[in-house]
Amino acid sequence: MEDIINATSTEAPVTPEQEQDFEKLYKDLLAEKDKLKDSFDKAASEAAGYKRKLAEHLTKEEQEKLEREQADKDLREELEALRLEKRISTYSAKLLETGVTADVAGTLAKTLPDGVPNEFFDGIKKFISDETARIRAEALKQQPNLTTGVPLQAQNVDDAEDAKMRKWFGI
Repeated sequence: MEDIINATSTEAPVTPEQEQDFEKLYKDLLAEKDKLKDSFDKAASEAAGYKRKLAEHLTKEEQEKLEREQADKDLREELEALRLEKRISTYSAKLLETGVTADVAGTLAKTLPDGVPNEFFDGIKKFISDETARIRAEALKQQPNLTTGVPLQAQNVDDAEDAKMRKWFGI
């Protein structure tokens, strides 16, 4: 060390006292450096610990966010299923009012889209009642003339012939 000091110094040579003071100062500086390095390492490890905790905390927040999103998705799916079930039930009830059987009503209700207006069901109901009335009227027209149930005897035979002629003349 003395060579370094002598080589760089252009002043008077260093005395042994100055050298001891320099070495003591150098040792003190090294100790201070080690102390500061230890403090820096401790602070850096604490910062890394806080950073790790922050990262874990953010990860927990992200996990909670994902869990909330999954719960929301599950609720939406359940709500959609309940709405579908309600729609099918409502449409089945309306179709049952028209006179359709329960099996047919259930099958038709599943195929109908959402938002079918009530007029649709009213139209079906009117069509079925009109068709029923038409079929009954046609069946009544095709029935033979009804009698009082008394067997045809002298007076009844004359009345039956009169009724037949009136029918033929359109009276």
